[in-house]
Amino acid sequence: MFDWAYKRRLKDDLEAWVAKGWVSSLAATAILKEQERDDGQSRLPMALAGMGMICVALAVFAFIAANWGAIPKSLKLGGIAVLVAASHWLAALAAARGRRGLPDLATGFATLVFVGGIALVGQIFHLPSDWAGGAFLVTVGGLAAAWVTGSRTSSWWPRLRPLLGRSPARKSAPRACWRISSA
Repeated sequence: MFDWAYKRRLKDDLEAWVAKGWVSSLAATAILKEQERDDGQSRLPMALAGMGMICVALAVFAFIAANWGAIPKSLKLGGIAVLVAASHWLAALAAARGRRGLPDLATGFATLVFVGGIALVGQIFHLPSDWAGGAFLVTVGGLAAAWVTGSRTSSWWPRLRPLLGRSPARKSAPRACWRISSA
């Protein structure tokens, strides 16, 4: 987001590190040259697409709320399940075709629908409110979706390695899931 500030800070730091002998001037030049390469793409379209994705997810639940009495319970529940599955399928298809950004948007949409689906199930079946349990289920579901689909939002996973005591197979799981879902 603030690439210009990062690049300026990196340049200043590299000059200091070269002066202290921590980095050679050749390495510092190579690092700066690598940082100067920019993909030239604006991030605005993805930011707007993200806001649109949130609006569409909210519209789904506004539609269900507006037609609460007219939509049968099974159709409400089935529709949520279909939306989650279709969003993950779209994310898998986009990732298999090498699209950037769309898999993250589709996974985010699926997670938002999952959140609303949990609330909907509680309301349909008159379950007692358990905010802590619901928040935990939403967190686990969202993080699992991000990790399985290889979404950038799964960057939290390496921080858990020391707690788990082993190295997770992060790179192989998304490829396997994409292959299974796109077959």
